[in-house]
Amino acid sequence: MSPTKAGDRRGLALDEHTLALVEAARAERSADSPWIFGDDEHPPRPDKIGWWWKRTRTLAVIDPKWRLHDLRHWSATHAIAGGHNVRSVAARLGHADPTTTMRTYAHALEGLDQPIADTVAGVLDGDQVDR
Repeated sequence: MSPTKAGDRRGLALDEHTLALVEAARAERSADSPWIFGDDEHPPRPDKIGWWWKRTRTLAVIDPKWRLHDLRHWSATHAIAGGHNVRSVAARLGHADPTTTMRTYAHALEGLDQPIADTVAGVLDGDQVDR
């Protein structure tokens, strides 16, 4: 694992299915390169990954307006909207400060306010016991 822009190393969890897909791709490519998207022993250049993304996007009939970086935003937005705390999402994205995440993904946070209002209303109505 290579260091981040700040020089730190970090990992991130993958579900078993995704991990199996990554391992299968790595095994398939291992004769050519230790890198899934590489052609030799060196890490692939960003333009090579960009080419791979454009080709994949075309073959999968994904709207051409979707950039590879948009997948990062999609993932973070769904994580926040799914109820995961912003600090954990920030760590996964590599943001040192969760306020960066909050500022970038504020639109995903807006939808989380209604469940809070419902919880508070339930407590005020006596439907829920304060813990």
